[in-house]
Amino acid sequence: MTQRFRGVVATFAVFVLLAGCHEVSTPTSQSSAQSPSGPPNVSGPPSIPAVVEVTAPAGTVGMSPVTSFSYRLRQPLGLREIAGAGANLESFTVRIVRGGAIEVQTLGREAILAQIGSLRLDALATRSITLAIDFNTLPAEKTTGEVSYVGDDGLMRSVSVELHPEGLSAVTK
Repeated sequence: MTQRFRGVVATFAVFVLLAGCHEVSTPTSQSSAQSPSGPPNVSGPPSIPAVVEVTAPAGTVGMSPVTSFSYRLRQPLGLREIAGAGANLESFTVRIVRGGAIEVQTLGREAILAQIGSLRLDALATRSITLAIDFNTLPAEKTTGEVSYVGDDGLMRSVSVELHPEGLSAVTK
């Protein structure tokens, strides 16, 4: 009898546990409703990362109006988002190599915003901008630029491009 009693108690316990697991939910908005042809609609960051292509036509070098720098590079950049997710520009870094020395100058968000008015590159959009950055090293053997951006997925990425400014050798002659 005690064995039978234990069996009934065990069965009852399983029944109670299973009954407690049942949950009734009613969607409160369309975004949480199950669509008939697929998974629920989920709002939030896109699952695809932004991919930005950067082109750099020849920039121009002139004298800098800032007393702590000798030269100013005005660098046009073509930006194109190709993956279908937007991005915000974060920084533009120029590396100028001469001999074993490397001069690195960076424009941050605020400086870029002041120069071009908006940090935004929408999904599948193309944008042409020109950034001015001051430096001291001439003549340069190699000049590279790096554009950093944060995609709508919240991740930071960067793209490097070789720069070919005009006037680097003309300024030193």
